[in-house]
Amino acid sequence: MENKFTSTNGIDIYSYLSPHIGAFSISLYLRYGLLYEGKDENGFAHFFEHSIFRNISTLLDGKLYETLDRSGLYFNAHTYTDYIEFFITGAPKHFKTAAEIICLTLSPIVMKRRELDTERRRIKAEILEDDDEDSLNFFADGIVYGGTPLARTICGRPADIDRYGINRLKSKRGEILTRENMFFYIGGNFPENAPRMLSDIVSGYTVYSGKRRENSVPIPTGFCRRDCAVAVKNASSASVSISFDIPHEGFTIPEVYLLDDILFSGQNNPMYMELSEKNGLIYGFTTGTVCYGNLSVLNMTYEIQHGKLLKSIELVLGVFASVKKLTEYYLPLVKTKYTENLYTLLDDAGDISSAFGYTNHILGLGFSTLEERQSAFASVNAQRISRLAEKTIKSDNLVIAVKGNEKKIDVSEIKNLARKILDAPSNA
Repeated sequence: MENKFTSTNGIDIYSYLSPHIGAFSISLYLRYGLLYEGKDENGFAHFFEHSIFRNISTLLDGKLYETLDRSGLYFNAHTYTDYIEFFITGAPKHFKTAAEIICLTLSPIVMKRRELDTERRRIKAEILEDDDEDSLNFFADGIVYGGTPLARTICGRPADIDRYGINRLKSKRGEILTRENMFFYIGGNFPENAPRMLSDIVSGYTVYSGKRRENSVPIPTGFCRRDCAVAVKNASSASVSISFDIPHEGFTIPEVYLLDDILFSGQNNPMYMELSEKNGLIYGFTTGTVCYGNLSVLNMTYEIQHGKLLKSIELVLGVFASVKKLTEYYLPLVKTKYTENLYTLLDDAGDISSAFGYTNHILGLGFSTLEERQSAFASVNAQRISRLAEKTIKSDNLVIAVKGNEKKIDVSEIKNLARKILDAPSNA
C-alpha cells in the first residue's frame, strides 16, 4: 500500500513498493504550471523546468549527463497545465545517487547568465519545432478554455521567453518550491530505507511556505453554454477537434475516465470501429480528455480529407449521441484495465508514480491501495455512465474546431447537423 513519510523540513514523501521489478522511480511533483501563471508569465513553468536542469548541470560542474550514464540512470521532466514532474529511474543499487540528483532541483540558482541564455535558445527551438500556436489544439483550446490561462500554450512565445532571466528565476523559485506545493513519490523496487534516505537528503535544503494551489480551473467563457460552437481556421489540409464540457456536479473522476474509455479505448471502441474499420474515413485519432478538480473536457481530434469532412463529423457525433445506449455492453470491456489488469501497474516504476502520484495527490482521489482504486472503478455502473453521457453529450456543451479551407466549410451546415444529431428527442 501507499506509505507516507515527511522530511524534517515538511516535504511529504510517498512510496509504493513493487519488489518484483528491476527498477525504481523517484518523482518530484510541483503544483505549478500553465494554470497558475499570471498574464505576464506565459511559458514560465516550462522555462523554470528547463532552467532547473541547466542549474543542476552547473552544480555538478557540467557532468550531470556523465553522472547519469555512469549509474545507468534516466532523468527527465515534463510540464503540464497543472503540475511539473521531475523524475529519475534506475536500478535499486543506485537509489542514493538518484535521490541526490533529483533533490538538486531544490538548490538555489547558481548558473551564470550565459548558461541560461543557452537554455533559452533550446526552449525557443522547441517552441519553433512544436509550432503550438499554429496547431489545431491551440486553436481549439482558445475556444474551449477562453478567459482562462489554459487558452495559452504551455511553452509560451519566444518573446515571453526573452523576458525571463536569472532574477525572475530567483524570485519565482521561492514561490514555486513551497512545501505545500511539492511532494516526492517513490515507486517500484527500491531499498527498504529509501524513504528515510530521501528524507535525510531533502532535509538538507531550505524550503518555503506558501498557499496550497488547488487543482481548480476558472470557469471558461461559455462553459456548458456553448450553443453549438463551431469555428474554422484556414489551412491547406483538414483536421477536426470535437470537445464536450463535463461539469463535475454529482459525478466522479472515475466515471469520467470510464466514459472516455467507452468512447475511445481498447481494440473494439465504437469511435474507431465506426470511422476507421467500417467506413475507412481515417486511420486513427487522438484523444485529449483532461480532468481537473472542478471540471473536465472530453476531446478527440483527427485528420480528414476535405471532401469527407462533413460525413466524418456526422459519424463522430452519431457515436457520441449513441454512447448512453452502449454502456451496458461496453462498460465491462473497459473496466478490465482497472480491475483484472490493475496489477500490471506494478510492472513499471514510472506507471506506479503516475497512477498514484498524479491521481492521488494532484487530482486528489486519495487511493491508499490498488484495491481501493480497483473498487472505485468496479463500483461504477452503466446507469451512472449513461446519466453522465446524457448530461454531457449535447449541443450546449459542444465545441467543434476545424482547420481547413474556409471557402469549402459551411459553419451553419455543421451547426444544423450537430443540433439534429445531439438534440433529437431520442438523444435528449
